[in-house]
Amino acid sequence: MKYCAEFASHYDHILWFFCEHSIAEGILADGRTEKMLGINSAPQATYTQRLQDVFTALSKWEGNNLMVIDNANKSKDIRETDFNCPNWKILLTTRADMGSSSRFRSKKINVLSDELAAELFCKYYPPAEESPDLLKRLLLAIDNHTLVIELLAKTLHIRSEMNYTLAKLCDDLENHGVLSLPASTKLTPNYLQYRHKQLRPETIIQKMYNQANLGEGENLILQYFSIFPADFIPISYLVYLFQIGENEQFKFQDQLNILAEKGWLDKSTDGYKLNQIIKSVVRNSFEPTCDYFENLINHLIQSIESSNITQSHWLVPYANSVLQQVKGVNNALRSLCYELCDAYYELGKLLDALEIAEHYEKVCLELDDQEHLSIVYDRKGNIYKSMGEIDKALHFFELDMSLN
Repeated sequence: MKYCAEFASHYDHILWFFCEHSIAEGILADGRTEKMLGINSAPQATYTQRLQDVFTALSKWEGNNLMVIDNANKSKDIRETDFNCPNWKILLTTRADMGSSSRFRSKKINVLSDELAAELFCKYYPPAEESPDLLKRLLLAIDNHTLVIELLAKTLHIRSEMNYTLAKLCDDLENHGVLSLPASTKLTPNYLQYRHKQLRPETIIQKMYNQANLGEGENLILQYFSIFPADFIPISYLVYLFQIGENEQFKFQDQLNILAEKGWLDKSTDGYKLNQIIKSVVRNSFEPTCDYFENLINHLIQSIESSNITQSHWLVPYANSVLQQVKGVNNALRSLCYELCDAYYELGKLLDALEIAEHYEKVCLELDDQEHLSIVYDRKGNIYKSMGEIDKALHFFELDMSLN
């Protein structure tokens, strides 16, 4: 992000893609990239073919261009993707081990320097400047991890009126076994070995989340975000997804802003986003079942069902994310599968429709719902027919007939 901000003037075009599952899915962005480029891929086209169509279209863009592919953490995915886009510089961010044989030049992004880490901490909690030795020991213990620094400092700022000090925070973290501060600012080999084995940002963030004393509404917001796609969500989308009434919108946005101030949400001009590590922590703190989110699921079903798909297409990736993240099965989840399968089919995304149909089939089998299982087989038959795979289409049409 910092690189793009500093060097934006060097490029004619900059595209940023976030990869939650794979590079292809991240770039295709549920069809939004193809729509932007005016691409009409064949309905039976694979993700690989669609991705190459995107790269071919982008190759026609003139000038000095930058494509950022963020969070591409699967080395096999990186190796097998054909980045055939010669007039674009490709910048990947990854936690994968690329190895010496990678076609990409790599640069390890180090943690913040001690000076910058202290400056960041004091930005959100200025009183820390009064305890430089303790602050340095804390920063050494957390290895200057940016997200942890922001959460700890913002927590101290929020609780400062309750006389919750830096020393009290450090005592709490040590007493609960979350981390152990070094005895001095000079690190010994034994302590470095301990830190390497024991330090996990998730453990510290889980502790902070458990002690955050968030309100019921704040917790619910984070729980919703934990099952939504991992990119920035516009406020207008959030208002619709959370079913916020006109008179409650200012209050709702205040809640989002407060969560951002506390460090639990990221905020930008594009909307709000939940960091991946925090998302994992939130999901581990409750059971994200389809029963728990039934109200949201029914809202998505009604919205997709009652709207023209060209108007409600933006809802589809959110509905799909909910489907993939919730646990268990019920009738509402079955109906969501039904609507999503038809939505993808109408949008011409046959592979996505087929993937949902597979999920739909598993739900129906678990519910022992023969009526909807018949619908699944009919849908799969039509999908394969549209893909030109007639033998498979006939097989599923016969299965459908056998249930009627």
